[in-house]
Amino acid sequence: MLEGLRLLGVGPDGLAAAEAEAAEAASDSSAEFLVEAHTWPTVQIFLELQHQWDCAFRPTGQLVRISLPADRIAAHLDKTQPRRRHRRLMQELTLMSAAAIDAEREIQATKKD
Repeated sequence: MLEGLRLLGVGPDGLAAAEAEAAEAASDSSAEFLVEAHTWPTVQIFLELQHQWDCAFRPTGQLVRISLPADRIAAHLDKTQPRRRHRRLMQELTLMSAAAIDAEREIQATKKD
């Protein structure tokens, strides 16, 4: 998650705040968090794509997300967004999907401890 924020140019203070919020959210599944207004359209699209993940089962039977395939993102954008926004949205959605995978791994690691 933090790597994605670094790539977006978030500074050290913002990274520390995000890390603290992530830790708090991991302990409280009903936690609320701030979404900046300029990122809200991307968040909405990310939520619309929630059923498009490639997943696999671990030997324990646990379902894990592997990726949000670029072709599925592109197909959704073709249907719902003006072409001029595709490149930026694709970049943002790719970062968000990587951050979601990282966050899921972090949560699973804390559950093992």
